[in-house]
Amino acid sequence: DIGPTATVTMVSDKTVTGNIALLVNALVMLDSYNLTMTGNISGGSATSHIVTNGSGKLVINNIVGAIPRIFPIGANTTTINPLAIFNGDGLNYGARVETGLNPAIGIPLQAVNRTWVVRPSGTPSATVNVNFFYTAGDGNAGFNYFPATVELGFHTGVWNVINTGL
Repeated sequence: DIGPTATVTMVSDKTVTGNIALLVNALVMLDSYNLTMTGNISGGSATSHIVTNGSGKLVINNIVGAIPRIFPIGANTTTINPLAIFNGDGLNYGARVETGLNPAIGIPLQAVNRTWVVRPSGTPSATVNVNFFYTAGDGNAGFNYFPATVELGFHTGVWNVINTGL
């Protein structure tokens, strides 16, 4: 358990065997370090989450099956933009989120102002399901929340729209 009212700042890469429960006002600041989990993290909220305030990632090992594994991550101490991954082909996934669009896109005013960086430990052999979460206020001025139809981009040196009408 982490918290209540605790801020933990990572000073090296860490691996946790088992689960983590984030209690009230519990924050883990990754900076440039990775936190690797074999279990799950519970209790994520806007004031209790893993803060990806640098290049460090939350890594969850061995994602398999239809039950989502939740990444309660936020770019700072006051916002959370988690993601859920399931049907992960047994791979390990590292994720972080940034405020802003990095690298820039062509029409930023119509976008959610977040960049999620997700990396698997290998190449999945089948479709992996990933759900990205954002809230009112995370979109830029021209983003239309209703209906919330978005495009998903994949960056490989340039942005590629890989899904539309999501």
